[in-house]
Amino acid sequence: MDKDTIIKKLLDASAEQRKAVAAVLSGAAIVDISKAQDQDADAYRLAKITDAAKLLAVGRSTVYKLIKTGRLETRDLNGCQRVTMRSIKEFIDGERPANEQTKALIAESKARYAQSQCK
Repeated sequence: MDKDTIIKKLLDASAEQRKAVAAVLSGAAIVDISKAQDQDADAYRLAKITDAAKLLAVGRSTVYKLIKTGRLETRDLNGCQRVTMRSIKEFIDGERPANEQTKALIAESKARYAQSQCK
């Protein structure tokens, strides 16, 4: 495709399409979980820690805590930790329960809160 054709297509593109092109050109990752066509394919899609944080609207340290407690699943990619899209989707949908240690901490926290409300 020649330069003139590309420019014409960009000028004719919708605002959403121009935004997507700008994101690709800037190197930003665009991930839309709702458009995933195959549930099993999400197991093979990976996101950087920062991208997972953006998807979940939390900070990187929170993503690391979710990984440590087993709420998010990761894969090692040449020494880089990546979060599976399946685990992000399951976490958002509430399908990834906390591990036993986290459940105990939550129960303990709820008990302390209940005691503080009684006083």
